[in-house]
Amino acid sequence: MDLDPLLVEHGLWLVFLGTAISSDSVALTAGVLEQRGVFERWPTIIAIALGGWVSDIVLYLAALLFSTRPSVAKALDHPAADRFVSRFLGRPILLAALFRFVPGSRTFVPLALAAGGTISFQTYAAVTAVTALVWGWLMVAVGHQIGDFIQSIWGTIRETESILVWPALAIAVFLASIAWRVWHVWRKPR
Repeated sequence: MDLDPLLVEHGLWLVFLGTAISSDSVALTAGVLEQRGVFERWPTIIAIALGGWVSDIVLYLAALLFSTRPSVAKALDHPAADRFVSRFLGRPILLAALFRFVPGSRTFVPLALAAGGTISFQTYAAVTAVTALVWGWLMVAVGHQIGDFIQSIWGTIRETESILVWPALAIAVFLASIAWRVWHVWRKPR
């Protein structure tokens, strides 16, 4: 089965959803598919940026709504998160602009910024929108280079399915880890 026509028709929606759930692997794969000519450059950048931005906004709003919950406090209580946030919380705009580029910080920084109340939603949304656009462009550029590298080693890969295995696996692992955590929380005696 050739996935290219399906990806041309619906692929950017999948890129949007994939980057909202598991951002980097899907974004880089979209860049590889852009290099192959499956996607056009700017629509791919926009889909990646919107997916990442929506994820940022949802986490921020969830933290605003649930900031008094123990689970939010527990997420912010991790020593690495505490060191990172305490270093930059005095400069919330800088923190909002940079966290997308720091691995492992995409979950707790929006929580810390919302719970700390040091940046308004409007400012956060504007800064993260610009940052997501830069990040989307960067992911497509790097994915394009990865596609060039793959092509220089193996030649043109005819089956898109072989390219899509990696982001599908990353999303499956991410969803399995969430299911595992939820299962363990429900199993705990109350």
